[in-house]
Amino acid sequence: MKTDAWFPNEISETSSFLSSRNLGTVQHIVFCSSLGKNHGCESAPQSHIPAQNEALQRMQCYAMIEGHGGTSCADFIKNSLLKTIVEKWRLFGDLTNIPNALCQVADMSLISLEDSFLKVAKQQADNSGASVVVTLYLDGWLCVSNVGDLTAVLFDNIGKDRLISRTHTASNKKECMRIFAAGGNISKVGTFQIHQSLKRSRTIGSLELKMKYPGILISSPETSFVKLETDQKVYIPSLILAPSSLWCVGGKLQLFIRKVTQSWNKYSATNSTNNQNPCSAIINYAKMVGYRDQLRLLCVQIT
Repeated sequence: MKTDAWFPNEISETSSFLSSRNLGTVQHIVFCSSLGKNHGCESAPQSHIPAQNEALQRMQCYAMIEGHGGTSCADFIKNSLLKTIVEKWRLFGDLTNIPNALCQVADMSLISLEDSFLKVAKQQADNSGASVVVTLYLDGWLCVSNVGDLTAVLFDNIGKDRLISRTHTASNKKECMRIFAAGGNISKVGTFQIHQSLKRSRTIGSLELKMKYPGILISSPETSFVKLETDQKVYIPSLILAPSSLWCVGGKLQLFIRKVTQSWNKYSATNSTNNQNPCSAIINYAKMVGYRDQLRLLCVQIT
């Protein structure tokens, strides 16, 4: 597994990492971890099924968290995510149906984190929130579960991309239908907004806003899965986790990202020496074509 992560003024490369950066009241966090090895997961109860524990050792977790309105919610997810996934796997890890099990684990983990954080938020009057995208990979199956406006995009060896998550904003037609059905309204003031103030239609946390807009601002994750090719000599897929705004800059940037990931995959498939940092290449080009937001990226080659 090769990884590359980019934060403002920071490039990290390692086989397993957790990196975070605070920018005022916004916090950005990425995970890239083998689930059975560390991060406090040892204290989670062991499964009585040996094969389930062995599968956990092979499972990989790639995730991005973006906190807003304060850092408490993002910190809570950062400290609890991996342990929660391990606990849910030992409850729901059905090896006879791996894709369904991964989706159930990812889905239930985000629901559990929401419930746990809201209990803390009510006690401490904390109104911070977070967008989260979590991907789990096991034995050729990749599951993605997300809440908010972070995206997961899969690239193959020829640079073809596939969006495997759906952003929860007012610009999404299916979310618009859900919002209207719940009695909400949507306006466009530069960008689409819900009740002229909400950028996201789903989030973890954000207690005060959920009380103000019940049924409109929700925390329900959306989860899906894909089957990946297994021949690493000819096919090495790349996964990019990033804010949805990255894909709104224009066609030139998307074409550039395809070329970067295609080159990265090509060198890996042929075991060639390549010092390319895909995230830094993408961010430099994004700035050149007019991307103005603070850009966070996680690029992972799934092997």
